[in-house]
Amino acid sequence: MISTTQEKPAWVERVYRVDGIDATGVLFAVASGTENFRVNRYGGEREFTQAIVESVSAGEVLYDIGACIGFVTVHAAKRGARVIGFEPDAQLRARTKQNLELNNLDATLFDVAISDTDGHATLYTDGGHGTSPTLFSTDGRGTTRVRVRSIDSLIEAGQLPAPHVIKLDIEGAEVRALRGMQQLLSSEARPRRLYIEVHPPFILQFNDDPADVEKILTHAGYTLIDRHTRYEQLHETWEIA
Repeated sequence: MISTTQEKPAWVERVYRVDGIDATGVLFAVASGTENFRVNRYGGEREFTQAIVESVSAGEVLYDIGACIGFVTVHAAKRGARVIGFEPDAQLRARTKQNLELNNLDATLFDVAISDTDGHATLYTDGGHGTSPTLFSTDGRGTTRVRVRSIDSLIEAGQLPAPHVIKLDIEGAEVRALRGMQQLLSSEARPRRLYIEVHPPFILQFNDDPADVEKILTHAGYTLIDRHTRYEQLHETWEIA
């Protein structure tokens, strides 16, 4: 019997030039359908990504918390920003480094997950070509132990400069990350703006309350200036009142 089923051709890694956010073009390596979506379709978040990148000027500090393949990191570094990226998944972090090298750019990358404590946790991940990793228990995914740090702890230890802008996208650990940077958010060195992808269903998996995102930020003197819904996610922009 002759099978009529055709297998999809395997992806071969190639480099794409992306012009949609930076007019001079930025290079990214792509070797899977997931990476193609993240690069050539902007992860479905073109406007939000562009707003983040355009909010930081040359010489300013951007925290890219949940750097993934470095899409925001690379674009912001291309603008001359000093980018501090945080990505606990080793394969995604390696891809970020590769994408920076493709563009002759530099950024500081921390191999930690950002939360409200210091220690270790289990990261649930499908690797570099899968969906975004998370710290909440997820059936059917691989696991690896990763270091966990809070932003306040890293700053207190002298390992971080104060940020001008923070991007936060960590698959449900948003409340914990914000709890772990409350000293920063209430200090004179606090960032002027935060861009947060809020995942209410994932936040509940941590036994946290999605409403605490707003409570923490308003208590610290921030105002919500923009919010858009994307599937079950919220793209929120917060600014010092």
